[in-house]
Amino acid sequence: MKHIGLVASINGLGHARRLMYLALSFQDMGILTTVFATQKQIKFLLPELDSLGKKVDFEEISNYGIDGPVWLNNGCLIESPPKQIIDLIRRYDLIVSDNVIWPIEFNQKFVLFGHFNWLDYWSIKGQSKFSLDTLNIYIKEKNLLNGVKYCLQFKDFKLKGDLMTKNSIGIKLLKYGSDVFFPLKINANSVWIAQGTTQLYSSNIPNQIGKSSLNIFQKETFNLINSQNKPSIVIGRPGLGTIRDCLAAGILFIPIEEEQDPELESNIDNLKNLLPVLTLPVNQSNFYEILQKINSDKLSLEAWSNIWPDISQSCADSCEQILNLAL
Repeated sequence: MKHIGLVASINGLGHARRLMYLALSFQDMGILTTVFATQKQIKFLLPELDSLGKKVDFEEISNYGIDGPVWLNNGCLIESPPKQIIDLIRRYDLIVSDNVIWPIEFNQKFVLFGHFNWLDYWSIKGQSKFSLDTLNIYIKEKNLLNGVKYCLQFKDFKLKGDLMTKNSIGIKLLKYGSDVFFPLKINANSVWIAQGTTQLYSSNIPNQIGKSSLNIFQKETFNLINSQNKPSIVIGRPGLGTIRDCLAAGILFIPIEEEQDPELESNIDNLKNLLPVLTLPVNQSNFYEILQKINSDKLSLEAWSNIWPDISQSCADSCEQILNLAL
């Protein structure tokens, strides 16, 4: 029986959550899977698996290569993978990596998955805060990137300037098994503030909105599956996981422009190519008036409600593409 290892970037939750759903689809095909993720990511994912009545084999990992801004804020710490992790990765018939390059050093049967990779991110953002040792690892991983033969990228959300674009196969955003649990009823007065799980972003929007008829909740969009009603609007950090959830649920999403972040800026630009999008600067003073106006914009709301079938595909289809490419 084939065994596939799926390795997630440690930055936030979206990378690991995508791989969890791919793992479930591979399992339905009779393929063994292991998802490599951090303890924090696994803690967030287990309740969602429980709600589905499913199980995934997880292997806990740490920082083993170039990663994202969470890794930067933690001092760019890169540990050597323990022998147990290296032995596991070498053993698998295929490695699917969401965003990170380091696993290909130990297994060349490797597929890069997602909408960008951290090497391209830092080539745009700059490496001014990298130490000499970190720069050497960055150069090493750029050489490893040249050995990546297979790359699947979300075609509507590619990072501009991505080195892998010429060699990549475009796919649509993934439908998740938990999407069927999204509430159908909308609470017109409910607004969610989604800050992401990276703890890099803290919104002051509720205080800026002030007293109004709106009910403001600080909630991440993966909580939709446990909610009785869905909000009329989600405002927040434009990570692709949050954007995907809003598109899948037909909820208008308003990105906050605060961070100078190549991925988030690219996500906003790509989203604008698909739909009417209003972005809000973090220092916007008249949030309430803007939200009221958006809530009455029926054309925009209708566009967000109807686009998902055209820009999404099942995880099973994505898994078939991976298998046809690499096995």
